[in-house]
This record gives sequence, C-alpha cells and structure tokens, in this order.
Amino acid sequence: MPIILPQPTEPEAQPLAPAAPSQLSSRAGLNLQEQLNPFQRVQIDYLIIGSSRISWTLEPSFHDPLPHTFQLQTGRTGNPREDGWQNIGLPIINGDQLAIDDTQRLWGNTQDVSYRVVLTTGTGVYTSPVAQPFGNLEPRFWAIGQEIVRKATLQADTIGPPGTLLKRRRYGTPCTRCLDPLTEEVTDSDCPVCWGTQITGGYYAPVPLVMYDMDPTYDAMQRDDAMRGASNDVVVKAKVLGTPLLSKQDVWVHGRNDLRWFIHTVKNTAHIQGVPLVTQIELRLINFAHIIYRWPLESVDPETIYTPPGPGPGMISVDQDYGRVGWLRYVDRQGVPVANALVRVFQEVDWNAGNQTDEFLVAATSTQPDGSWSYPLTLNPGRYVFVFSLTGVCGPDIRGVEVTNPSPVGSSSSLSFPVP
Repeated sequence: MPIILPQPTEPEAQPLAPAAPSQLSSRAGLNLQEQLNPFQRVQIDYLIIGSSRISWTLEPSFHDPLPHTFQLQTGRTGNPREDGWQNIGLPIINGDQLAIDDTQRLWGNTQDVSYRVVLTTGTGVYTSPVAQPFGNLEPRFWAIGQEIVRKATLQADTIGPPGTLLKRRRYGTPCTRCLDPLTEEVTDSDCPVCWGTQITGGYYAPVPLVMYDMDPTYDAMQRDDAMRGASNDVVVKAKVLGTPLLSKQDVWVHGRNDLRWFIHTVKNTAHIQGVPLVTQIELRLINFAHIIYRWPLESVDPETIYTPPGPGPGMISVDQDYGRVGWLRYVDRQGVPVANALVRVFQEVDWNAGNQTDEFLVAATSTQPDGSWSYPLTLNPGRYVFVFSLTGVCGPDIRGVEVTNPSPVGSSSSLSFPVP
C-alpha cells in the first residue's frame, strides 16, 4: 500500500537534502575546488527560444574508470541543495560532453534557470558547480575571473563572518494550511507548513555563505504612512561571491550569534562581460518574534564539499512502481500525493549502525506532484532503508526495501522488512 504520512510535525532537526558543494563555485563556471571536483568548467550557450547547448570539461588529471555516465539537470534557484533538480533528457554514457535543452525555461525578465551535471563513474558520483545562463567567457577572461574570485574568497575566508543562506521557495506546492482561498494570501505569518512564504516547505536546505567587507550595523528610521507607519530597521551592508543567485527575502543566518537577516537589496559590483562575480547586498535584521528563528540549522561547514549521490551506483532500476505499481509512491493520509518530498536511500547495515546522515547516502531523488519519483534510482542487490520526508511538513517516513536481481513483478510483500 502507499506510504501514509503522519500529521505535520515540528521541522526536522536536520533538513533532508543532499549537502552542498561550496559556495565558492562561480555562476560563470569558475571552479575554485579543482583538486576536489573533476569538473573544470560548465559552459552554457543559451537561447531564450530554441536549443540551448550545455557543455562541460573535466580536469585532465581525472582518471576514474569507465563507464562515465553524465546526466544534465536543471533547477530554478541556483541553490546546489535545491530539492527540485530535474533530469533533462537521457543519460550520456561515454559520449560527448555536451547536452541539448530544447525546452524554453525563462519567462518574464528574470534569469532564474540553473544547470548542473551529475557524473557517475565506476568508483564514485560527482556533481558539477551550478551554472547559469549569464554568458560564456573566453579563456582569457575566464582566467581573470578566476583570479577575482580567488582574491575575494581569500578575503572572505580571513575576515568575513561565516553564515548560512536559506533560499526562499518561490515555486512549488502552495500552502495547504494558511492561504486565503480567494486571494491566495498568507493568513498566518507563523504557519509551520509554509513559514509565511506561501509555498510548502518555506525554504530550501541551508548552504554556507560567507560575508566579507561587512559594514557596521546602523538604524534606518523612517515613517511610511501608507504601509508600515513608523519603523526602525537595523541595516548592514556586505559583499558575497556570486553563487548562489540571491534574491530579496532570502534569509542569511549569522554563524556566530544566530541573528537572522532578510536580504533586502542585491547589486552586482564586479562582473566580466556581463557575468557577475561579486555581489553587494543590504541586510535587514528580522524581528526576533518571526517564525524563521524556529528554523533548525545543522552545522554547515563551508570548507566541506560533499557530492550528492544522484541516482545511485548500481544497475537495477528502482522507482515508485518497484515490485508493484504505486508501492513506493508518496501520499498523505487522505491519499493526496506529496510533491517536492525527498527520497533518501541508505544501506541497512549503515542505518542500523546509526550512520543516518547524508554522507552515508547511497542514492536520492525527489517526488513529483503525483507522488511519483522525479527519476528512478539505480541500485545493486541488497537491503536498503528508504526515508521519505518533506521538511517542516511531515516525515520522515521509513521503509525497508530489499532490492533483488531479477527485479520482482507484481508483488511487493516479500521485498518489505521492518526497520527498527
């Protein structure tokens, strides 16, 4: 039977999403972690209407054994920990390092599309830096951009305060608890489902974001008779590197004192041929009664680079219909599908030993609006623990699944086992 969710609970202590590559990777494909990531550069030849070409280059020193399977993915926020990354086309196996995207993804006047490439080899899985369609740089200008980002990074590492970015959700499932049915406005700013953002889940999983050139705070007193009346905002200005793309109402959490700030304005101050490298932002302190102070944060180390597991290392395809149609589809008590949830897979032996953090993940995917999976996983035969969750809404829900070869057809009773 489909997985049944409990009633919404308090947000999990550790948001369930693949951890992030460092924020030091530039939107232009500038990669400062070359010694740890096989991707040297990701380039986008983007057309608003037409076929966009996404190509990538690997480090010459990268020699993982074949096969090399490349999967192009797209997202909307530039956040490497976004849970809405979707596959584009079929995987490329030992082929050209080039993929085509024929779908128009930009509407309005905001360049909010992102790409990345997931590489699966015989010994590991690697994820490229996030790339966005701001234009390609010639090799000379790309090298200059590398140097600008390197110097900015050095300055950020030595004098900048550490912190965490919470990207506000602007796409996804509308809140089912607090939206007015006519106006779709938030009626409860303390809503535990959407966190006052209108979208279920509120914010994406946190990513590290270090500030530098951070000015002292100052009070901005003003009177707005039409809207807020008299106000006294605590304001600070700072600079950050260009990734991920920041937007108004995103939240930055100071790593030393837990003060939480709304990003109020965003201005690119250093760019090369239209490719932004350094951004100046204005932050405004959030009222201490705001629900965002209840958002739990795990420790996010800016120096730690972790590669999301992707679809998995095996050859057996597993999706929501494994064993029986709809067996692993994610629905709630009323049978309503749960969208944008995470499906994380651990080996049973790791799970039972208490190794239940993202670094022990074998594979991961997310759910579509009908509760099905965004893409199937590929696993080796064995016993696995599947963890289903939507941060701040419900879960985690756990199911033990035995993967067999050949795959079963029409029966799931023999595949399920209890998980302590």
